[in-house]
Amino acid sequence: MVGVKRILIKQHGTYYDEEGFNIKGYDKDGYNKSGYDEHGYNREGYSLLGYDKEGYDKEGYDINGYDKRKFDRNGIHKRTKSIYDPIGYDREGYNKKGYDINGYDRYGYSKIGYDKEGYNIDGYNLNGVNRYGINKKGFGKDGFYYEKQEDGTWKNTGKTRDLEGFDANGINERGFDRNGLFYKKLDNGTWQNTYSIYDLDGYDINNYNENGFSREESINRQGFDREGFYHKKDENGNFVSTELKYNEAGFTMNGQHLITKSKVDLRRFDINGKCKANNDSIYDKQGFKQDGTYMETGEKYHNGYNAFGLDKDGKDKKGKIHPDITFTQGYIKALMNGNRLAYLKETCGLNQSNKGIILNDTNIRVYRATEMYPELKKIIAVQVVTLRRAIKQREKKIEELEGKTASEKEEIKKLQYENKILKERIASMDPMQEIEK
Repeated sequence: MVGVKRILIKQHGTYYDEEGFNIKGYDKDGYNKSGYDEHGYNREGYSLLGYDKEGYDKEGYDINGYDKRKFDRNGIHKRTKSIYDPIGYDREGYNKKGYDINGYDRYGYSKIGYDKEGYNIDGYNLNGVNRYGINKKGFGKDGFYYEKQEDGTWKNTGKTRDLEGFDANGINERGFDRNGLFYKKLDNGTWQNTYSIYDLDGYDINNYNENGFSREESINRQGFDREGFYHKKDENGNFVSTELKYNEAGFTMNGQHLITKSKVDLRRFDINGKCKANNDSIYDKQGFKQDGTYMETGEKYHNGYNAFGLDKDGKDKKGKIHPDITFTQGYIKALMNGNRLAYLKETCGLNQSNKGIILNDTNIRVYRATEMYPELKKIIAVQVVTLRRAIKQREKKIEELEGKTASEKEEIKKLQYENKILKERIASMDPMQEIEK
């Protein structure tokens, strides 16, 4: 019969033609040849106009250009005309502080840094334990130390101490915790904090006593021997005494600076090279170490200026010479001419009542000037050599006159007095010099 399709199969009580469509023109899934169901939606759930049953297109916007939360494609809310909805959340669901309605940020972490499962970005919970039951120090609940493997799992080492020698309680075999505090072991096997950094024998966690000496060595960590003399390592790595009781930075064994008379030098560094003015960093706030070298280059000058902010000519960025440099230049000249006190009286107002203060301040100014302007050190070094040579000549003459006549004894006294004056000049010119008393 012409014009009539042959029915091939019957499924669930409905007949379908050879192309798979029923008498209404729909396949077994309910879609016509154009791919739409009887309500006008395609297999993806969208109408001919591109909207789903709720009225939103594939991008999630309705015919007026708003998503389900009433934000347009630019993220502006229909009602508030801003990027936030009436309760303060943007199109992505985050408030001004970056948290969603449940208190989590875009990365899934709460305000205190933990995800929905209770772990922080490093994988530890509030108790400091990770998903494997291992704490931050690598110890499990069983008290054993675990090592992290390449695949992210943890392997039991079978040891009760970590690589630094601490157990699960954070105490090493000698009874020190990770902060260096000593714990005394009680008869019941527990540890009691003594709140001291020294053990019962008087040694700290690194086996040094309060004077910095170890149990075995005769030289402490700062290079001083038990008599207070400073030692430096030679080319073979052996300590050699400098015969001086202060180090290169001017500190004595007890940590006091020879010139400032305090625990810090002029730039606020201590005996260990830590800058107290910059949170104990080995650099000051300008990036210079205690020895005056810049952190990146190791040079004494950075961009033309040293740790004191002066160039090689002793001038600051405004082209001015520091007053301590000018003072010291005049002071050295006055010393060599025997006019020291007159110079101090003229420049500092020296008198009998303020003499101690002025002389101490002068030492600091001279020392500061030589640190700021190294050329002064060279000048002083030349003068010191000249003065020492003169002292040696007088000492030799004194030896020749020993045991002679009364007149020659008077000459000896005269020479001794002159040497005393010369030694005082050296001490005044270079406060760091070890002068024979």
